[in-house]
Amino acid sequence: SATFVFDSSAPVSGVALPQTGAVINTLTALSGTIADQPLANPSSLADLSLRMKRLSDNKYWPGTQGAPWNAGVTTLGAGYADLFLSSWSFIASHLPLPSDLNSGTSYYVTVAGSDGALGGGNTEAFDSPRGSTFTWDVTSPQTSVVHPLSGGYRNAVSSFGGTGYDYVVISTVQLSLRDAALPAPNCYDPAANNFTAACPNWFGSYGSTRDWTFSFAATPFTQAHFYILSSSAQDKAGNWQSALSSAGFTYDVQAPTAAVATIASGFLNPTQLAFVGTSTDAPAGINSFRLALSSGGALGNWLNGGNAFTDAAPFFFAASNYTPGVSPAHDAWDWTYPVALSDGQSYVLRVQLADRALNARNQDFTFLYDATPPVASIAAPANVSYLKGTITISGGSSDPAPAGLGASQVSTVSISIRNQ
Repeated sequence: SATFVFDSSAPVSGVALPQTGAVINTLTALSGTIADQPLANPSSLADLSLRMKRLSDNKYWPGTQGAPWNAGVTTLGAGYADLFLSSWSFIASHLPLPSDLNSGTSYYVTVAGSDGALGGGNTEAFDSPRGSTFTWDVTSPQTSVVHPLSGGYRNAVSSFGGTGYDYVVISTVQLSLRDAALPAPNCYDPAANNFTAACPNWFGSYGSTRDWTFSFAATPFTQAHFYILSSSAQDKAGNWQSALSSAGFTYDVQAPTAAVATIASGFLNPTQLAFVGTSTDAPAGINSFRLALSSGGALGNWLNGGNAFTDAAPFFFAASNYTPGVSPAHDAWDWTYPVALSDGQSYVLRVQLADRALNARNQDFTFLYDATPPVASIAAPANVSYLKGTITISGGSSDPAPAGLGASQVSTVSISIRNQ
């Protein structure tokens, strides 16, 4: 008599490493599982064959390191894999080198096992769902900071934003923010919302990795401080961005100011043909400077381009001369007003300023235009009189004003005595 097992079932094999869907930057093992069927009374395992296809052009791995990929279907059988009781492992010397793989490209691995049943054995079909598709990625991801723009001035920073790019997919985008005006440790701590962490202190961004953001619940920034934002990324293969992206900005929430020396006393006379003054802003500096003139208390009667005080809204003129940075703190300017002013009339000079951080201010300066000289008279001594002893000189003074209008009033009276 003879006992035998009838075996018409092929083994079942699969790929465990790399896992299907994985994105990798190293390929040190290609392995999986194998078991003959039926499990209750299996025969011996005889062989395992493997195919690796490059999905970008459907070419096949030839099994020889450094060799070109084959255009036709290539099956790597006996001698390419080690078989164990329930697993298999592709021999390392037959694995593709990093130079044999294209970054950003996906590869499909399928295996087929054969058992030792007499008559040629049973062989599993290729392309079972137990294969693996993985992506090779050795290219570093890149990020960029879109806002704030580097080198600028900001009067409000509620959020940051930028972009990320990778051949396959970015896993995380990390940020680090440093206050360059503070001594170390001076990096941003999101939990405390201050700059007390050691640098760099990386924290995660929000949103997608292709269009990332980071928002602040409360402003942690300080006037006139310079900040440097750095961004970095890691992709799913574990590659880190090789060169950090960064953007620096200065925080400035203070509006510029102006002073008008010509009318500091509140009066203007006909010898003063121009308004002369200074403007100040730090650290951003003045970006725009304009002037307007009203004869109606800034409620109307604004001087227009036709040199008439008829406009309801301010009509702004450029300064005749503007000199930035005449001192560390001030710019100098002057404006020759283009129209004759009325004696005794009050005017408002409006100076409109904005700095490079977009902080803006309107400043109004009220003054009286006085074109009539004051008058002084001598009451004593009488004209053509003879005196001896102590002599008292007295008189009066006044500053005439047009009817219904104002005058600057007398400031000083000077006396001159001549010996004839």
